[in-house]
Amino acid sequence: MCRIADEVGKDAHCRRVLEVQGHALLAGKAYQIRNGHIVGVLSAKADPIPAEFAVVGVWAMVDPRSFFRTLATFQPYNQHLLQDLETFQVGLGVVLMLAAWKPRVPGLAIALLGVGVGAALHALSHVIGRDLGGNPQSDIPLFVLIAVLTLVAGALSWTASA
Repeated sequence: MCRIADEVGKDAHCRRVLEVQGHALLAGKAYQIRNGHIVGVLSAKADPIPAEFAVVGVWAMVDPRSFFRTLATFQPYNQHLLQDLETFQVGLGVVLMLAAWKPRVPGLAIALLGVGVGAALHALSHVIGRDLGGNPQSDIPLFVLIAVLTLVAGALSWTASA
């Protein structure tokens, strides 16, 4: 076991460490941290956090009223806002899952795919809530275009790295 600061000093490729709730990103790898010590390397199978992001996001998309009553009890209830926010929560979960699943794939490809999934769900959120306001005639096509372009860019970046 080593201290995070010791590990940073040993790794010339590492420029920053992000530590959040017992997890650290260090030189492109995810580590589990206890009392400031690295105790293990995380993987998609071992770490529930990526799935938690996705599950919570899907819950808010599918049943925003239940999500609001159970977890997000901030008044006033706003279905559109909850669904929009949670689309990006799912995107973050996808980024984390892809990074853990394929750690050697460039971060740009992973980020584009995760953002693309979030953008696609954002477009779906606007389709579902088209009667809640906004300008569906222009918003929905624009959000679909953003999602498609981001997903295509991510897929091209992913395949170019293979």
